[in-house]
Amino acid sequence: MGKRALRARMQKLFMEDFTARDIAEPLLSLDGDSSVADALDLMNDRDIRAVGVRDAGEVAGFLTREDSTEGSCRDGMHSFETATVLAEATPLREVFEALDTSPICFVSILGGPAAVVVREDIQKPPVRMWLFGLIAIMEMNLGRELEERYPEASWREVLSPGRFDKALELLAERSRRNQLVRLSDCLQFTDKAQILVKDPEVLKEAGFSSKKEALRAIKDLQSLRNNLAHGQDILSYDWNTILELSRRLDRIVSRI
Repeated sequence: MGKRALRARMQKLFMEDFTARDIAEPLLSLDGDSSVADALDLMNDRDIRAVGVRDAGEVAGFLTREDSTEGSCRDGMHSFETATVLAEATPLREVFEALDTSPICFVSILGGPAAVVVREDIQKPPVRMWLFGLIAIMEMNLGRELEERYPEASWREVLSPGRFDKALELLAERSRRNQLVRLSDCLQFTDKAQILVKDPEVLKEAGFSSKKEALRAIKDLQSLRNNLAHGQDILSYDWNTILELSRRLDRIVSRI
């Protein structure tokens, strides 16, 4: 596959192929004559945040856990016009943006709300795969940029002695295992990034206003990468990092 075809494929994969339908859960519903108390019991039993309310056999509104326990579902339901409703083919990055302003989003399938997405759904495997893939592309781009800007490992002059020794140790270990790698391949993600952000041109191309901002983003990305790699919670501490990563999607993928 040629470079242009690969870029086109990766752009489609990360910008279009991972969508709301990959993480949405079916929207459970009750008849409008059911009590709100019954709806709340269902949400608590199933550990869900919202249920649909049927009127004449069709889902016409919804209830959430925050609603009053009084009255019927029909009387207490909210209109979908007051909610965020996404198409099932909405790309993940747009889903994140929607969830940043609304903790619950509904997904329209075949013309009507039939599924629901909440922030907790970003913990699911499709999102983890998508994010880890983006970070892998970033690391690949960092390595290529490093080789172009610092040929013949001249980057060692701007790397701390301790980190340089770690890279040498890893190179020795990989050589012992007959792995053909360059010294730059033995640098950590943060090593590569911290070297490159010392270059004002790199900062500008990456869209950072200062070295401090870039270093903070690097630290946050490393945290997200570690949490993804070890199956840890990525919602409690990494939400803002995920939002920023998705907002930089065009820039990341265009550099493949």
